[in-house]
Amino acid sequence: MNKKDIAEIKRRLKIDKTTITRLAGCYVSEQKEKITSFTKHFLNLEEDEAHKYLDLANKALSGAPGNNLLELAFASAGATPPLKHTGETASSDIAGETASSGNDEGTTLSENAGEIIEMNEPASGMQDLLLALRSSHLEDDALLEEFYDRIIDTYDTVDHYLILLFYDTYDIPIKTTDNLLLGDSDEVYEYLIVCICPVKLSKGGLGYHPAENNIAPLTRDWTVSPTECGFTFPCFSERSSDIHHLLAYTKNPKEPPVNFWEMGLQVESRFTATQKRLGFLGLVAKVVGEESEETPGVLLDVQQNMHDYASQKEEAEGQERPVLLSETDIAEILEDSGLNETRSTKVASEYAQIVPAEELEARDLFEAKALKNNELRQEKKILQEKVASLSDELLRLGLVNEDGEIIDIVVRTRPERKNNIETTFIDGRKCIVIPLEEDDTATVNGEEFL
Repeated sequence: MNKKDIAEIKRRLKIDKTTITRLAGCYVSEQKEKITSFTKHFLNLEEDEAHKYLDLANKALSGAPGNNLLELAFASAGATPPLKHTGETASSDIAGETASSGNDEGTTLSENAGEIIEMNEPASGMQDLLLALRSSHLEDDALLEEFYDRIIDTYDTVDHYLILLFYDTYDIPIKTTDNLLLGDSDEVYEYLIVCICPVKLSKGGLGYHPAENNIAPLTRDWTVSPTECGFTFPCFSERSSDIHHLLAYTKNPKEPPVNFWEMGLQVESRFTATQKRLGFLGLVAKVVGEESEETPGVLLDVQQNMHDYASQKEEAEGQERPVLLSETDIAEILEDSGLNETRSTKVASEYAQIVPAEELEARDLFEAKALKNNELRQEKKILQEKVASLSDELLRLGLVNEDGEIIDIVVRTRPERKNNIETTFIDGRKCIVIPLEEDDTATVNGEEFL
């Protein structure tokens, strides 16, 4: 899903535009125990409550694509871990979109498998389970409990948390190339948004209690925090449903929930842009020397050169797709940043072995904050060079000594008259005596003296 696809779905998550029909949730303790679960008709909620739920759903589609938001493919059937529950299952190798219209309530048809999955039976994999949940419109309690169990088994946290599922359908309007709407298409995007939200005790403090007309300690409540992890299934790619991928959200791109993605959602994880940047810069720092004074400057130079390379490529080729790097590109950029050929080749080779070729994106390897810091660094460097040049000039002119101290009196004259200058005492005071010819001129601090 690109930015436009994500924005198109997010626009639907507003109180005056939403068509979400069903909401389901499960509150889980820190000991992985279900405290309560519920389902609600979303359109029957009070406006204030609906706003709060929509805020949580919106968060699952927020952040930068490729960093907070990652499109992840479902793993092969052979990689699917065994489930706690057993029963008759359908194939998890699904090649086509699941048909939900025209089926009897409580069933869904997998066109590829050519069979019907009974909703009261556990699905064979997370992809099947999500398809079944979607087709059930979140109205099948057994499926919901199966889903909650899988999340609880694989999601690692020390907090209480709330699992939320939203069900919505979107009749995709046809758009022209210049974004003019032509009407509804034949495709309906039927999707789920799943949020996992920490639930924490509110801070203690004093407050006013109207019933008692008194200031007393406030009651600490368990409060739902913004979404920390979540996903949208299926992906809305190129304005069409893609059941082979989901859009995962992580609040912390530095340490995403990889184990949950792979074991719980059964998708193939990818590096976030933050992970790629930190890993790449870590390799650079390692070869330069992590304790070296020049390392911070080298890291800023690398990011600046990476930014310049990406910008030049985009401007020259006019491409909207990400600028991909080859191993040679990386090595050349590192050499331009001051690393020698051996170090540059070593870093480029190691990084290319870690990150797949199709994910070697130039814009993943720098951040705006670093570019700003580098701009300030360059300005400071230019200023320092100007100060050094001025100091050298003052020393050359004899206006300061080698320690940079200002000399009180500076006399400049023609070399042939230097030996005529002498010091003497007049009225007990030491003076400099300069013999003058009748037509001599003189200035003191730039002003005419004679």
